[in-house]
Amino acid sequence: MAKVVARMAFPKMWTTRDIEAMPAGAVAGVSVSSGTTAWAYGSWVVIVASGAITEDFEILALLIGHGWTQALDTLHQLVAQIGVGEAGAETPVITLPLLYYIDSAAGHARSTIISAIILTPRRVQANSRISIRVADSIAAAVAYAGVKLIIKRKG
Repeated sequence: MAKVVARMAFPKMWTTRDIEAMPAGAVAGVSVSSGTTAWAYGSWVVIVASGAITEDFEILALLIGHGWTQALDTLHQLVAQIGVGEAGAETPVITLPLLYYIDSAAGHARSTIISAIILTPRRVQANSRISIRVADSIAAAVAYAGVKLIIKRKG
């Protein structure tokens, strides 16, 4: 009797060579601000210019930095929207509700980076312009800096 061996086909594994941050290179990322009232979106800010990525890609994660002007020991809430389209015609394709807590008054270590992994990566067509805007629970404009997307090219 012949022995049957089942073989599983595994998808190609990613390496760090396949994943990159946008804006690319040593650029510190973009800065984005919420609107001037609670839960008001600020303006769209470009992360990836039209034509910068010439093949389809997936958005895997968002990194967003926050400053220390917000009150300590307070829960902060924000919503980040990632949009595709030319200026004035952006269409939100990802909406991420995010929370952060600055707990430095108790002497704990602080992080200035909020990271959000997108559990179902969002595929984006080649040459697309990608922008971000944010809304915050604070009743004033809140600035966020060092905003980057983590992407994987489909090529």
